[in-house]
Amino acid sequence: GSVDLDQYEVGNRLKDIGVINGGDMTIEAATTKLSYLLSRNLSPTVLEHAMRNSLRGERSTEGEKIARGGKNVPFLLKDLHHWAKL
Repeated sequence: GSVDLDQYEVGNRLKDIGVINGGDMTIEAATTKLSYLLSRNLSPTVLEHAMRNSLRGERSTEGEKIARGGKNVPFLLKDLHHWAKL
């Protein structure tokens, strides 16, 4: 299942201190993804954007499922590389 940080007070507190919603990522996927992104020396803004979006199908959103069936992954990777160069 997915995580909704807005549902309970504890979630709101976590969000207030900067916790990023992992959606339906597994702990293993989140750890691997964060390790990879940290190795890229990205700015905090780019890192947050990348964690919130699917790069290789590690998390899903209703928008992805409905709009493109998860086929927007290459566009997100392109965006990540663009922002990393700034």
